[in-house]
Amino acid sequence: MKNNKKYDIDDLLKRALRKDETPPPELIQTVGARIARPQTPVGYAGIGTSVGRDFSDAPQNYKPVRKIKFSFNTVVAITITLIFITCTVFATFYLRVLNPDDVGAKIDKSEMKQLANTNPDVFAWITVSGTKIDYPVVQTKDNDFYLRFGYNKEESRSGAIFMDYRNSKNLSENRHTIFYGHNMLDRTMFSPLIKFSKNEELFKNGMIEIITNEAIYYYKIFSVHEEEPTSGYIRTNFYNDEDYVGFLTDMKSRSIFEKDVTLDADSKIITLSTCVNDIRVDRRFVVQGVLVDVEYS
Repeated sequence: MKNNKKYDIDDLLKRALRKDETPPPELIQTVGARIARPQTPVGYAGIGTSVGRDFSDAPQNYKPVRKIKFSFNTVVAITITLIFITCTVFATFYLRVLNPDDVGAKIDKSEMKQLANTNPDVFAWITVSGTKIDYPVVQTKDNDFYLRFGYNKEESRSGAIFMDYRNSKNLSENRHTIFYGHNMLDRTMFSPLIKFSKNEELFKNGMIEIITNEAIYYYKIFSVHEEEPTSGYIRTNFYNDEDYVGFLTDMKSRSIFEKDVTLDADSKIITLSTCVNDIRVDRRFVVQGVLVDVEYS
């Protein structure tokens, strides 16, 4: 054969595949040249790239395709995030759309007397500075009914803000007045009380206001802390003055933050109690204040 002869590549390939014939040197030279310098480099048209590959002969607008690899941990993290977002959206939709009665109602204070005519258990109104706590207060013969019913006596998961049945509706007669409320996921009812566990400034300036038909009672917050339901923090009866002062001293010493407040046998205090809402189902969060002023109607 002459060196300048043109060869049919298909014919050469067919001949190379024959087991009984050795590939001619022309085929080896032709195929070897194509392998050494491919006409279309790997990486074109989405085929993929390799580190160190020479693309000097690629078109000017060519951009190597890079494969994106996700690790197992990345996939898991993305999946968990999507699940969390989905659950949050559903919870908000459920609380505010499917169960609107579970969201705490905002009622003007001027309606308290009208509410009392509808439900005689309504006797007061409570507000707490620095929070959205602004609700009517009820009291009945036990501490169970208003855990499941609203101030209007309609069944509700939010319940109502209610005073301990052992207390007098005349707050001046109580040494220790106790109020209960749920810690709702939509941040209504007594849920905002948890803010006092992390905000010292809110604690230092905190005030509780109770409005009744007879007077307005102002309480300065002096203690915020967690309790077990059976710890005795909701005592209403005391053996004597010494026993009562010991109780006050103990409550003040348990506070997360400190405040210079004088407590003695003549002090009248208020306790707001709600659930902690975590894996510790037997814990309560408590905000306590001491009466500093009474404004009679």
